[in-house]
Amino acid sequence: MPRRRMIAVASRSAALLAVMMLSSRATPARAADAKDETSQSQLAEVQGRWEREEPQGSDASYKRATKEIDGTRETVTYFDADGKVVRQHKVDFKLSKAGDVNIFTYVNWEATEGPQKGTKLPGPVSYIYRVSEKQYREAWGFLPGQENRRSVLLIWKKAEGERTGAALAAGTEQAAAAVTAAALEGTWKPTSSERGGEPQNAEEMNRHALKFDGDKFAILRDGESFISGTYKVDAAKQPAEIDMTIDQAENAEDNGKVVRGILELSGDDLKWCTGGPRTEQRPTEFKTAEGSRLMLVTFKREKKEQKDAK
Repeated sequence: MPRRRMIAVASRSAALLAVMMLSSRATPARAADAKDETSQSQLAEVQGRWEREEPQGSDASYKRATKEIDGTRETVTYFDADGKVVRQHKVDFKLSKAGDVNIFTYVNWEATEGPQKGTKLPGPVSYIYRVSEKQYREAWGFLPGQENRRSVLLIWKKAEGERTGAALAAGTEQAAAAVTAAALEGTWKPTSSERGGEPQNAEEMNRHALKFDGDKFAILRDGESFISGTYKVDAAKQPAEIDMTIDQAENAEDNGKVVRGILELSGDDLKWCTGGPRTEQRPTEFKTAEGSRLMLVTFKREKKEQKDAK
């Protein structure tokens, strides 16, 4: 057998063995059948900065790569021998399971550095993964539809100084625990607002406020409620999710509708992103894009003395 063929067969065998090791009891995995079971702990495990080196003799255009995961956003950067960035891409992702197999699925692939800069691919694309305290393994070529893809096992190591998954999980739980009705209690004044990638008129923004009282909310204009209802928060999600059910609105067509959004709370600072009452889509990150219905607002909680003075 030619040497190149022997190497290819050996590489595939090694990769196959590695995948079997990723989940020794796994049933056959299909990305299409994967259940969206992303949990707070699963997401926490993959957070942080991961690194890997290309093996000696590799003909790849890069020598080192880093994977930085923040929330449900991943940035992968490739460097040459001199530390210069060769290329970089970013994706949005979700984690799921098919049987005992962990599946990483990404969408919105975008090249942000290198020859392909500006190229965008919608996806979705999936691979099998397994993560431990200090190691992240991703296996390509073993899901249906990837039969013609070269089988590859990439092993990433947690970067020096990065917190372990357990520490990240503890931090995530602490942050999630902070998003409660008691923590949201009060009146919040907007400090910035944008919709569809465009900043909103500051004068109009300053007329509004958001008030939480127990399990009730109200959106105020010039101090008077014009949208009100009840809300619930799922602090176990990352970022925390909020569903606001409208009981009374100026536009009667919105009564009974649910405003789905995400929240980030830090003391007296609040960040809220939503698509409003006329879409069932929930944003996954705190940003808006040109042409979208998404709105992103940051707030500062009113101090008690400020309210008393009015």
